[in-house]
Amino acid sequence: MQFFFGMFLSDLSNHQPTLDFINTRVWIRRFVPPVLMFIGLWVASYPEDHADWANWSQQLKDMSTYILQMKQDTARFYTGLGMDFICVAIFLSPTLKDVLSSKYLLWLGKNSFAVYLIHGTLIRTVLTWCMYGLTIPDKVEKEVEGKMTLVNGPGLKHGGYVYMAIFIPLFFVLLYFLANLWTTHVDPLCARWTAAFERFTLNESEKTTSSGPGLLSQPPA
Repeated sequence: MQFFFGMFLSDLSNHQPTLDFINTRVWIRRFVPPVLMFIGLWVASYPEDHADWANWSQQLKDMSTYILQMKQDTARFYTGLGMDFICVAIFLSPTLKDVLSSKYLLWLGKNSFAVYLIHGTLIRTVLTWCMYGLTIPDKVEKEVEGKMTLVNGPGLKHGGYVYMAIFIPLFFVLLYFLANLWTTHVDPLCARWTAAFERFTLNESEKTTSSGPGLLSQPPA
């Protein structure tokens, strides 16, 4: 759904009659985007679990039985659908386009793929160490079926809200610092490797193609 919708929105962005139609009607640019943005945020906020805990999410859950005829990942579907509404709102609003074109937001967007690549590892290491410490509790003896056996100790203790207030902002600073290094140094290196491999592959393909007919045209011995 996202792939085809992205292609559709890209075509609209380059379709001059559509752009002229939007630009000549002020009400479209002023009133439609806020409505679409509200709908998008509402739909995309559908929870992964326990949709029945709130009336608004229960309404979306009931609606999904009419939209999704087969059993699907409802939460993921609603997230994608909500993002589509938000993208259309941005497409129709020059103000939103200007705001999102800020150099700071563009910098965040430039590093977003690197963030996607490294955030999981950093959460499982650095952030976990900050929130729960660097060591795990020692094993303890426990009687199991009449025998004393070593079992895992008590669970790790969370640092609390103070730790969260201190380390989570610092974690994001570290995350984007490393992501910027990745974008600046690793991505260009991978691009050079890819280009070199592409040139090598094309050269080998050209050699094979050029030598093929010659071999076939040789007379038998």
